[in-house]
Amino acid sequence: TSEEGNYFKGQKNGLWVHFNSLGIKISEIAYQNDIRNGLTKLYLTDFILLEKGNYINGDRDGWFQFFNNDGGLREECSYLRGLKNGGFKLYINGYLFCEGTYKDDEKVGVWKEYNSKGKIISEVNED
Repeated sequence: TSEEGNYFKGQKNGLWVHFNSLGIKISEIAYQNDIRNGLTKLYLTDFILLEKGNYINGDRDGWFQFFNNDGGLREECSYLRGLKNGGFKLYINGYLFCEGTYKDDEKVGVWKEYNSKGKIISEVNED
């Protein structure tokens, strides 16, 4: 693998792009003082995104999206300081399968499961 980016005072700073041994882009990672800070994108190939989200001080922070190998949306989740906090959605074959809320990596509140037509088929209270 290889990578391209800038150093400042011996530390990674700004956008770094990583390539596999075939020269295909596999990630774009923003750094500040050698720590992930900012938007990160991980790829299966140059054009198929696997993960996209923001990091603050090396931790996931904010809304993340995760994709299947075919590029279809698989999961969306909110993070705070590296832990799942806030909304979560799971997709199967392009439709919303379930959704709920996390607090400090634990399921809380009502979680809903849907059928392929978008109709709620179950609700579970995780409190």
